[in-house]
Amino acid sequence: MLARFLARAGGVCSTLLDESAARGGSTVADAHAMKGKTVFSDQSTRLPSTSPLVAGRYVHAATFAPTHPSLLLLAYGPLAVSPEATVDVLRQREVLCLWDTRQPSSPLKVLTCESVPTCCCFDPLKASLALAATVDGTIQLWDLREPPALHKKHKINGGTQLLRTPTYSTAGVAATSNHEAPIVAMETVASAVGSAHAAATSPLEQRSGHRAFQLATLDVEGVFKTWTVVEVRESDPSGSLQDLGLLPGGRVKITPSATVVLASPRQPHPEAGIETTCLRLCPTHPHRLLAGTSNGTILHSVRFGTRCSPRAYCRPGAANVAVVALDFHPFLPEYFLAAYTLAGSYLCVVLAFQDRSRTTGEFHAEALRNVLLLVARTSTRCGACGLT
Repeated sequence: MLARFLARAGGVCSTLLDESAARGGSTVADAHAMKGKTVFSDQSTRLPSTSPLVAGRYVHAATFAPTHPSLLLLAYGPLAVSPEATVDVLRQREVLCLWDTRQPSSPLKVLTCESVPTCCCFDPLKASLALAATVDGTIQLWDLREPPALHKKHKINGGTQLLRTPTYSTAGVAATSNHEAPIVAMETVASAVGSAHAAATSPLEQRSGHRAFQLATLDVEGVFKTWTVVEVRESDPSGSLQDLGLLPGGRVKITPSATVVLASPRQPHPEAGIETTCLRLCPTHPHRLLAGTSNGTILHSVRFGTRCSPRAYCRPGAANVAVVALDFHPFLPEYFLAAYTLAGSYLCVVLAFQDRSRTTGEFHAEALRNVLLLVARTSTRCGACGLT
């Protein structure tokens, strides 16, 4: 009886697999050919690249909203060329677009600023605040809940498009409190506050009771700064004389908090020519941070308190390469990944152990811009992703 059942069930399963493969545009033979190969993605979404909003621009940075993974913020670079499809109003501005990957035909919001964005992020507990760092050392913030009346509509490609200017820009902050070099990394500081309430509300209409959160930035000269993002109680439609970076009618501002200058123990002086390239805060201990450099050294520092040990991680043979990305293990913060540039466009991803500062594994990949540490049920796996 068991043999007859297996024979009949096997025929049904084979038919279902053939139908499923046909719907997916592949065959069972293709499925067998892929057996044993690692699949990094089961779905992809193509965003319009010929739209007048982004034509001639390349993506510089991308980030998903932590509470709403379908929302993707892309920061575009300057115009590589000046195609005729690009409207005049966008020729002298830089652009960021908020996309919904479930409906990628057009962006949900179009954000503009004066300087080229280098990195971007969301408020950690709601998707209604977007931030970007720029090459001139400033931070731009957009409150996506603002009414359209605070911004201007422009005619683009036969229609109208609302272009949102920053709600707040640190260009209005005193020069002594601002970055003086291009910002290479930016991320929010982890908080113990849960996000269940934020995730249950509409992603672009969330309100908070004047909640604040911290933001960390790192520039190319190794200057690490923390900022506080806070909502003001009342907006002033005529602007503020105290907060010069605040848009008239805006309700969110950024205030500087602290500054730490990172230095390599081997070359502690700024004139040594070392540039910092990336940043990552420890998820379980946000006062600890790692910063990659252009000479292959990973700096280990703290935002406050006593000095940490070791002060740096140096991989043998990495003196002439740059660290381009870092990521901590989500559950075991003593492990982290580091991506190094090698000859040409190749990178080497290394799994390091903090306490012993040793390499536990490495592999090669092509043209990577970021690394992620993925955790499977039975083991820890290294993952890497790139932007093109």
